Amino acid sequence: YLDGMLFAAELHRTRGWRGVDAAYSTLPDCTEHVLHPDRYTRGDTRERVELPALSELEASGWAQEQEDTLGELEIGIYFGQGTQSDVDRPAADGWAGDRIRLYAKDGVHAAVWFMQWDDEAAAREAETAARRVAGLDTAAGHAVDRKGRSLLVTRHLPEPELIAMRTAFRAWADAPRA
Repeated sequence: YLDGMLFAAELHRTRGWRGVDAAYSTLPDCTEHVLHPDRYTRGDTRERVELPALSELEASGWAQEQEDTLGELEIGIYFGQGTQSDVDRPAADGWAGDRIRLYAKDGVHAAVWFMQWDDEAAAREAETAARRVAGLDTAAGHAVDRKGRSLLVTRHLPEPELIAMRTAFRAWADAPRA
């Protein structure tokens, strides 16, 4: 709520009430816009991350349950686990897009999360934060992988599926983007 108020205050400061009113016609596309009003006013757009079909998971009995985009705010909260502030905004800054898919098998839930970052430096910082969070959970199948400006985070995938997931991620990271 505070970030929303600060977003509106910045629009008012730079564009007056017309700027605030205009935001109702052109809503922020993502939490990045609310956290960084200058990116909203510049018209920055997030990258639409589409997860590939992960047939290896489905073939081994994992059923897809949900899929969503979390955005910069929730990624910052995820990266903030175990820190004093509970949010790691610097590690989440540079977010360009993400998609997370949740799976279930035999009462176990697993997550596969593909992220894109503005550049490789931002991806490296996010990778460092993701590895720190992974270290908080001693359960098997919690892994982090980065290729260029793409990042993969998995939780609770058994080793055979984890190997297949890393292969799928690397192919996805190498694929050309529009």
